[in-house]
Amino acid sequence: MYVKCGSLNKGKSLFEEMAVKNKLTYSVMVSGLANHGRAEEAIIVFSDMLEEGIEPDDITYVGVQRASSSVGLVIF
Repeated sequence: MYVKCGSLNKGKSLFEEMAVKNKLTYSVMVSGLANHGRAEEAIIVFSDMLEEGIEPDDITYVGVQRASSSVGLVIF
């Protein structure tokens, strides 16, 4: 909720404190960071998601596509 409302620092802090993250929490972070101009962080969170073996969903892919296009990257 914090990320969606623009409280990115609070949302990211809570996300980092989570002992167990899942597809939903990663998707919210990737999309929220991308939507609020923090593309590099969104891509890092996406990379962490993949390293954890969590399969991205369509929402995650839209967020990472938005982030990568805003910094001129193509990662698909």
